Amino acid sequence: MSEGPPRETELPAQPPSIAPAWWWRVLRSALSTLLLGYLIIAVLLWAMQERMIFIPTVGEAETTPDRWGLPFERHRLQTSDGESIDVWWMPHHKTGPVILFCHGNAGNLGHRIDTFRALSMQGWSVVSFDYRGYGTSSGRPSEHGLYLDAQRVWEFLVEDMGISAERIVLHGRSLGGGVAAYLAEQHQAAGLILESTFTSLPDVAAGLYPFLPVRLLARHHFPTVKRLPQIDMPLLVIHGKGDRSIPFHHGEALYAAAAEPKFFQALEGDHNAGFIYEADVWIGAIADFVHAVTQSENTP
Repeated sequence: MSEGPPRETELPAQPPSIAPAWWWRVLRSALSTLLLGYLIIAVLLWAMQERMIFIPTVGEAETTPDRWGLPFERHRLQTSDGESIDVWWMPHHKTGPVILFCHGNAGNLGHRIDTFRALSMQGWSVVSFDYRGYGTSSGRPSEHGLYLDAQRVWEFLVEDMGISAERIVLHGRSLGGGVAAYLAEQHQAAGLILESTFTSLPDVAAGLYPFLPVRLLARHHFPTVKRLPQIDMPLLVIHGKGDRSIPFHHGEALYAAAAEPKFFQALEGDHNAGFIYEADVWIGAIADFVHAVTQSENTP
């Protein structure tokens, strides 16, 4: 009996083998490398930000105010958390204005002699200090630590020296503006000067590294612009139009955020030289402001 023609055996369908194309392998490798590099940069930025923000010169200052004919006393103050900070007190008239000067992020007090001379020549007393980790001050710098240092200097003036808060003008330059703004939020002084100061550190970092999530990575903020609406005292903002370290728009934003009375002085120079190249404009704006807020004589 014939069984007919043989049947073809039906095999299960096999999916076609799809091997990655060479270009996809190259693209995937490139993307992996870029992602790894991005993560490495982000981690380094997070881990090394103290070194990028705080650039102290450690050890004794190269010079002191007395070598330049300024009255000078040196004090060691203990902060509330046990650090020892170096404080320079340059007294003048017993009843005149007192400038509490908070310096920038690099160097130490010895690099600010020109500023101290210019302020002192106006007949004002000046006090300044090296943050923890700067100069001969103990400890390591941090945002919270700098606030504690500044708080102790305020106590030195008001409690130890018996100086009225109405005579004190807070003056911060660059990073020091963030410190001075903190003091101004905590205490009622005669006035606040913010010179070459940023709105906040994350804002500066976002301008430098727009491709990184710097606001999430930041561990130090110094939120100066956020403090200004809560600060109830006259404000003078000084900023250089050619400042590339902290662009001019930071100064404009600080001025816009503050309540009246407020004043703005633009300089033509860059971050570190505006107050030198336009010294007369710089000290003139400060003198007018200090005279107005302390009702002192406006004569050198």
